Amino acid sequence: MSSSARRHFTLGEIVNLVSADTQKLMDFVVYFNSVWIAPIEIALCFYFLWQLLGPPALAGITAVVFIFPLNGLIAKMRSKLQEVQMKFMDGRIKLMNEILSGVKILKFYACEEAFLRRVCGYAPSRPGSRTPEGQHDGGREGELASQCWRPSAPDLTSIARQYATVSGRRH
Repeated sequence: MSSSARRHFTLGEIVNLVSADTQKLMDFVVYFNSVWIAPIEIALCFYFLWQLLGPPALAGITAVVFIFPLNGLIAKMRSKLQEVQMKFMDGRIKLMNEILSGVKILKFYACEEAFLRRVCGYAPSRPGSRTPEGQHDGGREGELASQCWRPSAPDLTSIARQYATVSGRRH
């Protein structure tokens, strides 16, 4: 990286950008096949469900169609929360860089306590941490919602399909 480019960004910003880009690359590698496999899986599952259940299989595919926009909404929320978290991480990395740059001063003047108070005072304000009063300030809700939602989507599809099958047999 050129020195002129380094003048525009702090070390904390560079570390955040590199870690975010690395995470995006890892996510791409893991989820790339889902782009072309997902429609094939949905079509095959619908075909076999139709063979097994008949018209109630439409309830399952309808549930899948309604789940897609909800997944998009959760992804947007998670992205916004991640941006907020990156800003806090940048501030903390800047602070740690400042402290590490001043290690010589720390050793010579024995002012470790002042720096320790400064770091500990900064930590509770980052997203996902607990404030001293024990209140959650909310940085991980998007991640939590995404982790809780992902396993329940197939269950909701099954419930919709079962309901349609059972209600169809009563009439």
